Amino acid sequence: MGVLIFEMLAGVPPLRCREWSDFLQQRSMHKIPSVSVYTHYRIPARFQEVLQTCLAYRPEERYQSANELAEALERVLFEAYGQIL
Repeated sequence: MGVLIFEMLAGVPPLRCREWSDFLQQRSMHKIPSVSVYTHYRIPARFQEVLQTCLAYRPEERYQSANELAEALERVLFEAYGQIL
């Protein structure tokens, strides 16, 4: 889910690789860059934290369910707008 969200916002995948082996090497050695690097949109810091959690290298560091991710996104919306839209 994190890769999809990242690419929707940035217009590029979080890691750009020609070969699967390159992806695995980059993924294990580098943190995914902030989506703000690739877009002129103002992305709230809290949303970027949620996205980084989605893209965490270790599965146990990611959201463990779609419901957990939805709750995190709802909190971001509430912090930004004072309500859930």
